[in-house]
Amino acid sequence: MLEDMVVRIYTLHHFTRYDKKRIKGYKLSKDYDSFVSTPDLDIELLKENFSFDSNHFRHALRVSIATTIGYILSFILKLDYSYWVLLTILVILKPTYSLSKQRNYQRLLGTVSGAALSFLILYLISSEQAKFAVMIVFILITYSFIRTNYLISVIFMTSYVMILFYILNTSHFLSVIENRVVDTLIGSVIAFLSSYIFVPSWEKEQIRNYMQKAIENASVYFNTVSNTYITGQFDDLKYRLSRKNAFIAQSNLSGAFNRMMNEPKSKQENIKNIHQFTVLIYTLNSHIATLAHFAQKTSYKYHSLDFKDIGEDILSDLGTTHRILTDNSIEPKEVSTDVSKNLKVQVNQIVEKRRKELQHNLMDTETRTILMEYKPILDQFLFISRIAEDMKTVSARF
Repeated sequence: MLEDMVVRIYTLHHFTRYDKKRIKGYKLSKDYDSFVSTPDLDIELLKENFSFDSNHFRHALRVSIATTIGYILSFILKLDYSYWVLLTILVILKPTYSLSKQRNYQRLLGTVSGAALSFLILYLISSEQAKFAVMIVFILITYSFIRTNYLISVIFMTSYVMILFYILNTSHFLSVIENRVVDTLIGSVIAFLSSYIFVPSWEKEQIRNYMQKAIENASVYFNTVSNTYITGQFDDLKYRLSRKNAFIAQSNLSGAFNRMMNEPKSKQENIKNIHQFTVLIYTLNSHIATLAHFAQKTSYKYHSLDFKDIGEDILSDLGTTHRILTDNSIEPKEVSTDVSKNLKVQVNQIVEKRRKELQHNLMDTETRTILMEYKPILDQFLFISRIAEDMKTVSARF
């Protein structure tokens, strides 16, 4: 056992040691800089946030009002641990209502469950040393889950705090638990009411911006991939950057939609259309990703100016969708589907030619290779074209 531990430690040391000779000639790729966002410290940005249009300013104002109320209330009620009220408010209040609601639920449930768990531990374990050991384990669990599962973290945090107070002062233990639960309840109520009353931030006010960003980045993503089929050259850096931005934008849109679903029904607008739009964004990006997969393997064989028309047609639909979301007065325009029809004719011709070859028992032919490689590419362009039209239709309903 001891030898195995020594070997493991040596292995870790071997792979994590700093070797100047090896590192000296190694240089990071300059491409990495393109994937790192460096925030600019600008005084104008600070000025812009001193406005009710800024979510950061509204959140800061909401927290200030809530903590002031919490402090005054704890002073009036003469609470022994008034800082627990303020701590609860600071932990629960988030920039959006849905996140505050979720954190509020987790804090309350975690506190009550943690108090019950501490009672159980103290009742079952009589040894002071064993209680202290359990407390150490609970501390480790608390800070292991504090970033990944807040509910579990609060349960064990409350438990180890209760056990600690019991060890320090057994006679006032029940009073400490009572204060802990009451203070958490007061802080939770203040935080919940503050998130709903004081300059609240509803997702319906921001969701359109997320939709615009999603369609904008998806357009760039598609343009990058479709150009590969026109030029025959695959720009890997540009592709990875556009893919990253498109996926981040779709994740932000999905997150905003999920937060809206947790808000009061009265604050939800166009929920069905937003859901449909979000699904279409995910579908669009997935088909673009499939097209990119084919581009990396076969674009050098099948690049052609024939893809230019369908690409421009799709970008036109996506651009119209973006303009509709930006300006409600713009109506979707009817776009000719001749390009799509021409591609369908090409696909049907390839399929028909292959069918005739099979009738004559011709197996390994050039048509078979084209059907396997070229037809999926055409299918993806047609799928994306159909999705772009659907997005234009859905956006017109807002």
